[in-house]
Parts: sequence; structure tokens; C-alpha cells
Amino acid sequence: MENPIICSHYRTEVRILVPMQRTAPLAFSKQLQVDHFAVSPLLQSLLPNGLPRGIVVEVSSATVLMILLAQATQDGSWCAVMGFPEFSLPAANECGMQLERCALVPSVPKEQQVMAVGALLDAVDLLVLHNASNTKPSIAHTLTARARQRKTTILLTG
Repeated sequence: MENPIICSHYRTEVRILVPMQRTAPLAFSKQLQVDHFAVSPLLQSLLPNGLPRGIVVEVSSATVLMILLAQATQDGSWCAVMGFPEFSLPAANECGMQLERCALVPSVPKEQQVMAVGALLDAVDLLVLHNASNTKPSIAHTLTARARQRKTTILLTG
């Protein structure tokens, strides 16, 4: 039975910004994938079909972020957290995140950020970007298209 207090609290913590466009299925992909990541029972009322792949999501709670990453890494997905030096590995571990399935990139020089994001989009299933709101719209559009093509979900925080 779900806890209505937890579920109603989390309802405002996740906002899908860019819906995934339906395209023909790729013949080959990183692994056999479904269209959604499974989510913890704590978040199922918020995301009843799971977290869609290949979209951009704004997450306003570190707890919700860690719950999403925990379930995904427990299910075998890889993630990266970029530009978030305050990201707490002990707290993530306590939420159940498989730390060996996460790359932590605390900071990247501004002139190398686009290249770093592009490389991470090719390597992981979930990419957390902290304080990415100052990205130029044309660059954000290109990276969003690449995420959609790779079926990598981008989680924006901060």
C-alpha cells in the first residue's frame, strides 16, 4: 500500500521538460532496453509507467533524484552525475544506489562542458546535470536530440 503523504510530497518534485519523440526502433542499442526505467514504489504514483528514456526531466529534490538513481542502478543501468560537487555519495548509498554503476564528475571547465556532456550521453543511461540552466538554447537542443537518440535520460537539478 502506498503512503499518500510521501506520494503527494513527491508529486511536485519531478517535471518532464522535453517529451520523448516516438521514432522507429533502433536495430542495435547499448543493451536490450524498454522505453522506461522502473521506479521505486515510493514514486510509482508520480510515474506509474516508470521514468521514460530519452527525455529531459527537472528534479527539484535530492531525495527524489537519489531514489530514481538507486532503482535504475539496482536494475543494471549506468549513471553519471556532472557538476554537482555537493552530491552525497553516503546518502546515495543509503538510498540504495549502486555506486559502482555511477561516474561522478564534480566539475568540468566551462569550455569543456559540452564535450563532456556529449561523451557521457554516449556512455550512460541516466545523466544528472547540476545548474545547467545557463546553457545556450542551440546547444541544449543538440544535446537533447542526442539524448533522445541514445535513449539517455537527462535529469536536471539546481
